[in-house]
Amino acid sequence: MKSINSIRTSIINYIKKNFLIYLGVFLCNVCALNFHKMFLIRIEHISDSLILFFFAFSFGFSIIFGLIYCIKSFSAGTLEDGLSNIIHSYIGIILIFAATYYQCIVVGDYNDSINKEIMYKMQRELKKEISPDLTFMKVIDQRAFKGIVPRLWSGIDYPSMGLLFNHNGKPNPDLRRTFTNSGYDDLSIDQIERITNNINDFTEVCEYLPKNCKTVYIDCLYYSVICIATVGFGDISPNLWYTKLFTATEVLFGLTIFIFAIGFLFTKWTSTN
Repeated sequence: MKSINSIRTSIINYIKKNFLIYLGVFLCNVCALNFHKMFLIRIEHISDSLILFFFAFSFGFSIIFGLIYCIKSFSAGTLEDGLSNIIHSYIGIILIFAATYYQCIVVGDYNDSINKEIMYKMQRELKKEISPDLTFMKVIDQRAFKGIVPRLWSGIDYPSMGLLFNHNGKPNPDLRRTFTNSGYDDLSIDQIERITNNINDFTEVCEYLPKNCKTVYIDCLYYSVICIATVGFGDISPNLWYTKLFTATEVLFGLTIFIFAIGFLFTKWTSTN
């Protein structure tokens, strides 16, 4: 009976010590995984100002809890408490920034789809008005990260199956070569032009892709680990100003905790010896 009570007490104390870390991870990931819903209903029911507020509020979680974790890693008495705080702070920062990067991808992929739809339609109209001999030019990506192939929103260069047509309206013969398990390979400008000529409004193009959520989140988690470890493989890199800002912030948080961990462990080792 005493052993059961002691285990229960240990569990309660453990939860109390790390409650803020679990709370931060839960809130950040819940906001991230449901962030796309704001865009699904925004056209008819939600104003841009409300989306901007939700954007700032949910992204603010990562900064607030990141600071809390850094402060928490400094508050330790014994060696065991110090190691526990450092490890939990590291894990907490990795998970909340993975959620932040996921939100960046939701915003980036959505804006990228809108921008490309507008720009490619503009090229189509110019071709009709000026000369049919004008060639299409690819529009630069405005996605949140380079290196993450699957997207959370479809687009002209990342279309749904129904948008890949030939000039005669039949399915694209290169469909099997174009489509892969992780999405579409880089489409040729001819394929993009055919898709553009077969769409009338943006609702045909921009569609949320829940099947890619798991893969994209795993990529975000991997990128968060690489950032906090300051490894920098370069296979995934930030492409927009806010993704660069959050990447730099996570690196600073990780270095802060790492420097304290080295100092803390060296102090405890010297005092013990």
